[in-house]
Amino acid sequence: MNCEQDCGQCEFNGTIPEVNETPEEEGGGESGNFTPGVGAQFPGQQPLGSGAGVGAVAFCKENWECGPWTPEICPVEQFQTRICTDLNNCNTRINKPETVQACIHIASCTDGLLNGEETDIDCGGPQCPACNDGQKCLVGSDCLSGVCDPSFLVCLPPSCFDGVKNDGEEGVDCGGPCPSCGKPVLVFPPEIQAPTLIELCGRSFPWIFALITAVLTTLIYLATKLYIKNLHQNNRRFQRLKRLDQMRRILSIQRRTFYAIASILFINLAVSIYIYYLGGCPQFRELFVWIIALSTAFFTLLFYILLRRLEFNEEKRLIHLKDMLAENEKELKRLYAVQQRQLLDLENIAEGNAEAFVRKYRSFENVMKLYSRIEPGLKAVGRLASLRGSGKSTDSLETQFNDMAKSLKDDEDYAEAIQEYRELKELVNLILRLSDHYDKRRQLFEQLDQNKELLQEVETDLNRAKKPEMEHKILKDGKTEDKL
Repeated sequence: MNCEQDCGQCEFNGTIPEVNETPEEEGGGESGNFTPGVGAQFPGQQPLGSGAGVGAVAFCKENWECGPWTPEICPVEQFQTRICTDLNNCNTRINKPETVQACIHIASCTDGLLNGEETDIDCGGPQCPACNDGQKCLVGSDCLSGVCDPSFLVCLPPSCFDGVKNDGEEGVDCGGPCPSCGKPVLVFPPEIQAPTLIELCGRSFPWIFALITAVLTTLIYLATKLYIKNLHQNNRRFQRLKRLDQMRRILSIQRRTFYAIASILFINLAVSIYIYYLGGCPQFRELFVWIIALSTAFFTLLFYILLRRLEFNEEKRLIHLKDMLAENEKELKRLYAVQQRQLLDLENIAEGNAEAFVRKYRSFENVMKLYSRIEPGLKAVGRLASLRGSGKSTDSLETQFNDMAKSLKDDEDYAEAIQEYRELKELVNLILRLSDHYDKRRQLFEQLDQNKELLQEVETDLNRAKKPEMEHKILKDGKTEDKL
């Protein structure tokens, strides 16, 4: 609708002259173009009044006026916008100018970003103001104090030993707040300089890491205890091993568990110290990351070497075990001898009390009836006393006596019946004491047998370990293998 051949020559005020409709058949004309009828309108057209002629149409010409691009300086987002208004209110946007344009952000010292030649945010470099203490720098001119730490590349506060004339000094590190420049003075660095790195980075102890380590080591310890318990109760292969081989297997498991827990604790210590001192400084954390790897490997290897050096070798361990078993055998024999003497005394007392009781109550039928219940046991005590020290076995007599004593202990009616006869009650109590001593004596005897068996195994292994061409090795299933 803007072409002159379609609408005619536009007037200067944006209108066109009257256009007369030429009736044609539908689809007529050379080109078959549609010719709008009277009163037809298009977007941006306004019908004219009656004075303009029948069928006249007014076209609105957009007249755009735009404001300045904002913000004036290209922002970090790198685009600007402006507002454009059509003064003719045509309600069309055919020729509307662009309202958004791309731009290039130019770094400045006030944009709140680390860019350009800045060494820290909006400071440092040849164009921006100098940085405050603790901010990053490359050279002394980047800092207000004029002092840049060459190791950590941070601005340091002025001092009397920084090699820079600053902070009101009359000369380099002298005059003003520092010692006089007239005489050389030995100045020691203040202690406050030592924790500079800590103050800059902050401290943050890794409690989560420590908690994970504590839980992990506890689980390893409990799992080992459960595994050893399961070996004793459910592992038939382990139960078929000799007592000494069982002890070796358990000792090997405990040693490996101890080494694993200690290694985890060493690693936790190294990582915790590293995070505590350098965790808040990304620039230093990446720079010194090799420290944690090296220290972890070094301390773990050192602990393993010390553990291997301090533990007994096979021969020393067997000698130590042999000495322990020999000492234990001596102690068991001593206790066994004491037990024998006590038994002999009690047996003699029981035999004498039984004879005295019979002499006193032989005419009392009801009392002797109660006595008949314990008489076989007392006779067995007499025979045991006569056999004591002869070297003959007394196991059958002691078993018979213990069975009788157990029946007395479980018979509540008999215990109630003897309450009015003090001598009979004392005899029963004496029988129960003797039964307890016989049980303890049997336990001591069994311990002596076990100790002798272990001692024989240790002596056999010790003889093997002394041969230089033999390598004694414990297999994973607890069995031993000798390689000649």
